[in-house]
Amino acid sequence: MQVQNNKEEVPFAHYEEKFASLDPQEAAMRCGVPFESGRFTVTLLGTAYQIAWPKYAISSEDEAAFALKNLPCQTFLLRFLLEGRAAEPSGGYKTFREMPWGEMYIGPYTGRVLTRAAFTFGTRVEKFRAACEKMGALAIPHGDAGFQFDFLGGYRMQLMVYAGDEEFPPSSQVLYSDNFETGFAAEDRVVAGDILISAIKARIRNFPTGRCGHRPLQSMGWVLTDLPDSADTNETGRNKKWHFNISACGPSWSMWTSRTKR
Repeated sequence: MQVQNNKEEVPFAHYEEKFASLDPQEAAMRCGVPFESGRFTVTLLGTAYQIAWPKYAISSEDEAAFALKNLPCQTFLLRFLLEGRAAEPSGGYKTFREMPWGEMYIGPYTGRVLTRAAFTFGTRVEKFRAACEKMGALAIPHGDAGFQFDFLGGYRMQLMVYAGDEEFPPSSQVLYSDNFETGFAAEDRVVAGDILISAIKARIRNFPTGRCGHRPLQSMGWVLTDLPDSADTNETGRNKKWHFNISACGPSWSMWTSRTKR
């Protein structure tokens, strides 16, 4: 494999090599997924993927399925088969910070998940709602729009977004089913949030032009740059044209910001 993007392809190549020596029966039992005719079947966000073993290949009946064109998502699925495990939830949900090692990873998590979700969906809540409904997510009565997703196996995630206004910027919250704390390492929980946001964004991109308009932050007096797929922020969330601080405290979090008027 010729490496062109070190950030994505080097980790993928590493786990692809390890995958070839995997014991498929042990992995199927440990992860609670079927393995038949040399293929695992893994369902992510409602879409079934077939992963061939020992020579890795991924396919789906849905030719437009999100993971087929997203290498970080494929790396995540490989890590799940290599190191993950099935775990039954007890019915509770937790913030990232409330789970093991959450405090240590809260900086990267805030930028890659909470901030990114807030500024990606908080300015276009109707598009967010329509995309989640298309994905088969369950509406929940939290935020200006909130949904629960069957993420992977028995693992579930809830994503709530709050629209910004003239006084406050958009905000978001993500909750994980309580089995995440035993089934996934902290860094994988960060990636899970990243994958969820990317999958919703991909669904929004497929909407016809003009559907479900959104209110630009500029109209509320904010000057912002468009966030990339993985927000490039430090712990305080600084970017060239926007500045905010986030505090993730228990089951809720709040955001403070200084806005720049045009």
